Amino acid sequence: MDGKTLRETLLKIVEDYSAKGSGYFQLETILKEAGNRLDLQTEEDEQALLTFWYDLFRSGMLAWGFNLDNPEPPWVHLTDTGREALRHISGDPLNKDGYLAKIVALKDRNPIAWSYIEEAVETFSSSCFKATAVMLGAAAEAQVHELRDEMLARLATKGAPIPAGLNHWKIKTVRDCVDREIQARMGSLPQRLREVFSSYWGPLTESMRITRNDAGHPKSVNPVEPSDVHAGLLLFPHLVELVADLKTWVTGNYPTP
Repeated sequence: MDGKTLRETLLKIVEDYSAKGSGYFQLETILKEAGNRLDLQTEEDEQALLTFWYDLFRSGMLAWGFNLDNPEPPWVHLTDTGREALRHISGDPLNKDGYLAKIVALKDRNPIAWSYIEEAVETFSSSCFKATAVMLGAAAEAQVHELRDEMLARLATKGAPIPAGLNHWKIKTVRDCVDREIQARMGSLPQRLREVFSSYWGPLTESMRITRNDAGHPKSVNPVEPSDVHAGLLLFPHLVELVADLKTWVTGNYPTP
């Protein structure tokens, strides 16, 4: 029994049974239903199911108790985190397999960014939010560098000079230079790409950079909020897709004004 099937089946049962009320939303009821749906055959499979079940508590999706009359096991309830995750069950970062599958399905995948985003999802599911912020910021930086490298390759092919800042070591300087170069050629972008770039390039890259810096150069015990990194993870696939589309445009239109 593979982990992806176990996790997705358990999440679907949690979604189904949470709507039925306290009489159904209990430890034994949920696990028995999961065992039946998955047709678990070995003790190893059953232990894997238990591991995923307790991961839901560790990640903050579930908590013990249903009300003050039933404040302890076997009753459980969904937390705000759990309710939000179930609204996006197939691609939420708390469903690691579904989230990563969403990125795999995109038309381009940077191997450096992928290695960091895999670890970001692991740390997020373990409630290590500062670590998630750093990993997410590094993944976003790799995406910006991927686009920058494509632009540098095109400049070399054309024998054109390198704009100031495009080869800089600071990611913000590189990001801003990429922005200026594309802004200067907005007329050659397809309308949809022009709209997406104008709306999302700055906010996507800047928010992940700032969150990473806040975690990496802390001024408080909790420099980042769980909601910040959760939002960043949800937005990251959009950055991957935007960079892929921009690379395609760069191939045929850069550095020509």
